[in-house]
Amino acid sequence: MATISGHSAGAEVTGHSRVPEQQVKGILSELLQRENRVLHFWTLKKRRLDQCQQYLLFQSHTQQALDWLQQSGEHYLSTHTSPGATSAETQDLLAQHREFCISAKHTQEKVHLLIQLAESMLGKGHSHRVELRRCVSTVDKRYREFSMRMGQYRNTLETALGGCTQDNKDLELELIPNSLSDSDPEVNLNDPNHEVSDEKRRTARKKEYIMSELLQTERVYVKDLQECIDTYLWEMTSGSEEIPTRIANKDDVVFGNIQDIYEFHNSIFLKELENYEQLPEDVGHCFVTWADKFHMYVTYCRNKPDSSLLIQQHGAGFFQVTHSPFPFFFLSFFLSFFLSFFLSFFLSFFL
Repeated sequence: MATISGHSAGAEVTGHSRVPEQQVKGILSELLQRENRVLHFWTLKKRRLDQCQQYLLFQSHTQQALDWLQQSGEHYLSTHTSPGATSAETQDLLAQHREFCISAKHTQEKVHLLIQLAESMLGKGHSHRVELRRCVSTVDKRYREFSMRMGQYRNTLETALGGCTQDNKDLELELIPNSLSDSDPEVNLNDPNHEVSDEKRRTARKKEYIMSELLQTERVYVKDLQECIDTYLWEMTSGSEEIPTRIANKDDVVFGNIQDIYEFHNSIFLKELENYEQLPEDVGHCFVTWADKFHMYVTYCRNKPDSSLLIQQHGAGFFQVTHSPFPFFFLSFFLSFFLSFFLSFFLSFFL
């Protein structure tokens, strides 16, 4: 009787000791969820603030171009309307015109760059798309009017000299592009003078490339995991195929926790990475936030020897006839590859 009471007391103590543990786990889980929500909204907020800064800088450069057209450009055209009284005066005016075209060339290049920047930002889903289009439309229209009047005045001078008029190619501006194919990804909107060092450009391009590779690999990885689950795991558990006795009801050994891995990457991690697509420098937060989840790979790797041995001895024939675009051994390969990719990603991105 005393023994029974002792067991009951021990069970009661164990039960009570588990209650605080469960409460702590619940609190930690809730804190993690809140942290993820904060990081998510912080990411969105930072992106919006960055885009506001980009737009203000873009607007400032646009205004500089408009000011030059209104002040220097308009002043020149309003004071140069006709040829000289003599051939010598007209020759002198033509020389002045060519000299002024050199200074106008800088504004032409700035307008062209502004158009490229606007197209690049619009292509990335900029929040100020209406204002950007309005700015581009205004500066483009004003510059084309200026370029046309400059060409007309030069034609007047050349005609007065009895020479052949030439096309005003020097100050012409290309049409506003409809695609992003000609946009310049190297321009840094955070620098008012666009004076970005080569080293910073190389670093930025490297991070963008690695981020692109990471997202592409993650999407392929999720797709392949789903393919494995929908073919191999389904045929082993659906009852539609005759399963070898030695592997029957051992899908947990054969596949380990592959479904948990798939659910995490498909429902959480891929979406988290996509949130950082335009903020590659901050993607480390994503890995830190979900670091605990990657322990599921420890579970998978611990089970891997048992899985490989069971398949090799009793399941090879069954899985070879399973209808799938890739052989079953490829599952182990791309799981290992994915872990290796993450390691190389950290080394390349953060070092």
